Amino acid sequence: MKTDKYTKILLTVIAINLTLISLKDISFFNKAYADEDNNRYMNIPINENGTIDVRIVDSEELDVSITDINTSDKLKVRLEEVDNSAFFYTKVPVVIKE
Repeated sequence: MKTDKYTKILLTVIAINLTLISLKDISFFNKAYADEDNNRYMNIPINENGTIDVRIVDSEELDVSITDINTSDKLKVRLEEVDNSAFFYTKVPVVIKE
């Protein structure tokens, strides 16, 4: 009886190892490699205070009309001002006037 139990355990361990070895080389997804450099980038000059000069080419007013808020908890919000602490790395003060 002991040899029969020992043989079954040994064959089970061998079968599990063979299954793991054969599944190791099968890939279900494409592998991602980070060594390819297909990005085009350039250095941008930064001012002494850490800001970047930007030239705005074109701008236009955009008419936005919200007709419905489809949520389970509707909140009435009156936005008057967004201060500088709302942005972590940039300073974008916004003041809305009626």
